[in-house]
Amino acid sequence: MEIPVFYSYSHKDENFRKELVTHLELLRRNNLIAGWSDREIAPGSNWEEEINFNIQKAKIILLLISPDFIASDYCYETETIFALEQHENNKAKVVPIIIRPCLWKLSQFSHLQVLPKEGKALTTWENKDSAWLNVAEGIIKVVEELRENRKKEIQNSKNVVSDSNIKASRDIVIGDSNYIITNHGSIEQQVNIEEIHLGTGDIVRANKIIHNEKEDISHLVQQFLKDYNQWYFSPLRINKWGGRQIGYEKLSESNSKEIRQALEKLKKQGAVKTTKSKKGNTIYKIED
Repeated sequence: MEIPVFYSYSHKDENFRKELVTHLELLRRNNLIAGWSDREIAPGSNWEEEINFNIQKAKIILLLISPDFIASDYCYETETIFALEQHENNKAKVVPIIIRPCLWKLSQFSHLQVLPKEGKALTTWENKDSAWLNVAEGIIKVVEELRENRKKEIQNSKNVVSDSNIKASRDIVIGDSNYIITNHGSIEQQVNIEEIHLGTGDIVRANKIIHNEKEDISHLVQQFLKDYNQWYFSPLRINKWGGRQIGYEKLSESNSKEIRQALEKLKKQGAVKTTKSKKGNTIYKIED
């Protein structure tokens, strides 16, 4: 799914931002990235809150570096500091793009890998399209790295086995009780865990389940809230926005009612807390 991208730039470099967006258009069309800049702030909105929210949400933060960017108190002293905090906390990748010659090697982001190659300012290239292509190819590598890392995280979470003695994946019936013995974590609904003697001398632990058609998504909702722990979410936003994030596609397959049920289950377990939105709706956040 799309990786959120934040464009940080001086308004005096607006044309460069537009050119960059044009060269990344194919990534957007292929649902690899979803870009955001302050030009998308609606009239009457709190622009600072909007910017902070989207920097926090971004997984890639692109800094369009120029003399005007460095001279801008907001770009250099606020957005850049916030972006570098996200980078140092492994919440986002910050990529400086040198668009005009400046003293960027003395900056607080000089330790980061910059684009285009060798930090050659874009305006000094003989062919500007070649420079932008070099930038786009560098961003593609970052996108691929983030997507691959996310896939590995998801796969690792799926491969967690609660007991190393589990031998197979199959349904069994003992008395009037239904159990599933599984070597993976994909079950419909966990009720309790019991030891079962199979007559072979082996003792395995099995998850007793209630048979239904829908997989319990509580664990997925909980992991989503952990990954996006800065904000409160409504069930509908988890369904619509959360289901578009890498690794959480299954959230879009559930409806908001099912997600609300999962949230309420987590609330009873003390895993999430709630508050009210401005419209009076219940919204949820992972417990600190």
